[in-house]
Amino acid sequence: MSGEITIPNFHEYIEAQKGKGAALSDADLDILRKEYSRYRNRLYKQRQRERSKEIILFLNREEHKLLKDAAARHKLLLAHYIRHASIKYTNGTYITPDAVILSQLLAELQKANKSIDAIARRKKGLFSRETDYSSIVEIVNNLQNVLLGAVTRPVDVEQWITNELEHNSAFRRKLIALLLTYV
Repeated sequence: MSGEITIPNFHEYIEAQKGKGAALSDADLDILRKEYSRYRNRLYKQRQRERSKEIILFLNREEHKLLKDAAARHKLLLAHYIRHASIKYTNGTYITPDAVILSQLLAELQKANKSIDAIARRKKGLFSRETDYSSIVEIVNNLQNVLLGAVTRPVDVEQWITNELEHNSAFRRKLIALLLTYV
């Protein structure tokens, strides 16, 4: 990186300002220390602006609490959680729901299918159309809540890894092989 800003140490700064071998009094050194501190802070801020970009995000109290609680569940600082979540969302990389959640979703779908099928086979009475419609709406709303809960509830990564280690020997072998490469 040829355009990289380097921050000189104090002795390099003194040599650049006063020249080599110049005798300095204590008062001059104090002045140079203060100047150097301002100079170093200015260079540090310039380097930070070049290396990384800052984003200011305004949240209302509910949004802040929601994100802060989610970050705490994942044991991350709020800024790190927002950064990781937004990058993962943009890249489309997610941890898929585990087998337990998928089986719960399948059971709910089967239950909804049986209920709707029973409503369709029922003999029609005087007021059956109203009750049939409300029953179907209730089934669909329940199914929607279960599906949204499974999709929006973050997977507990620690629990997922524990389950995979217990039930998936291929995963266990891959993890051990990866760990051995870092040892």
